[in-house]
Amino acid sequence: MFRTAPILLFMLIWMPVLAIAQTNPAYVVHDVKVDIVAESSVKARNQAFSAAQEKAFKMLSERFLAPEQMTGFTAPEAAVIAGMVSDFEITSEQLSKRRYLGTYIFRFKPASVNRFFGHGPTGDFQSDSSGAQKLLLIPAFSQNGALALWDLKKNPWLQAWQKQSEGDNSNLIIPAGNVSDTMDMREANPEKFSQSSIKRMKSRYGVYDLAIVSAVFDQSAANILKVNIYRTDRGRIELAQSFPVPTGSAKRLGELLNNAVPQIKTIMTGNWKNQEFYVDPALAAEMATEATAAPQSQASPYAPQAGHIKATARFNTMGDWLSMRRSLNGIPPLKSIRIISLTTNQASMEFTYSDWMALTSALSARGLSLQSIGPGEYNINKINPAGYSR
Repeated sequence: MFRTAPILLFMLIWMPVLAIAQTNPAYVVHDVKVDIVAESSVKARNQAFSAAQEKAFKMLSERFLAPEQMTGFTAPEAAVIAGMVSDFEITSEQLSKRRYLGTYIFRFKPASVNRFFGHGPTGDFQSDSSGAQKLLLIPAFSQNGALALWDLKKNPWLQAWQKQSEGDNSNLIIPAGNVSDTMDMREANPEKFSQSSIKRMKSRYGVYDLAIVSAVFDQSAANILKVNIYRTDRGRIELAQSFPVPTGSAKRLGELLNNAVPQIKTIMTGNWKNQEFYVDPALAAEMATEATAAPQSQASPYAPQAGHIKATARFNTMGDWLSMRRSLNGIPPLKSIRIISLTTNQASMEFTYSDWMALTSALSARGLSLQSIGPGEYNINKINPAGYSR
């Protein structure tokens, strides 16, 4: 009897800039299916990852090699492939006592893949990046609690964007608000947009990404206009940035919204996803208190107050890795995590942090510690109940 795991499991790289592999479909391999039987479901799952990684690379190779070249093509060793993997997702999985069925998405590093093959993708994928840098913005509007999306009479925010985007050659795309838009995205609340709606909109406009820019107008608030920017690229709606818009000399709502558009454009054409972890202020204060009270890990003289380190995690199963990866999410001093390589029992990462002491304290509060193994290099371990790393 199979157990189905419908939850989408994300293995993500948290980077301060968008990876090209996320924006260029030539380096993304979807629908990688594997079916593995082993002594146990845990062993089958671990074997499945290696099999899926190799299968994904062979599928990727078809975009770089001619059919006659593929005939004698042999995939490189697993360690070589792992070095070219940017990240992956498990989109579905089923397991019994000895069998594991999984479906994956793999994203590869463009520079590494191009070096391996000696050139970029060929054929249809040469021009497949026409929308690779295009970002579709969905301007949603809320006035005193009333939500509006496609009705221009009720959404002056959409009007402002459409007016100021005429003849605009930037990579920001504003929807027309036509019948097709209303059919594809019927929800009014931006926090409740479905993934199917988002996929339909991205596909029809030929863009790589979609962001929601919600303007909240409340005359009773201290800051009458607030803008919330939501990202949608990680399989869910996430608040990336939120800030008040200065009223300035604006006397009317329309004028205030028109003045806000250029400000948001500047943000959206830059590193607007720089808030890698959105943490509620109350939660952040609680986490800071925990981090201060927690016993500190052994700090190394090699690490400066702020900077980068290489961290290696070893684990027995992919489930252990997923658990550790979740523990690393939402640590304020940890600004980004870049996965260098990933195998079935080891992950090599690069941490970028703002405060070394705060980082080690926060990790300790999450049951993790850093063990120095050389200049700027650490093993990241779990702390057992007795307080020792293992």
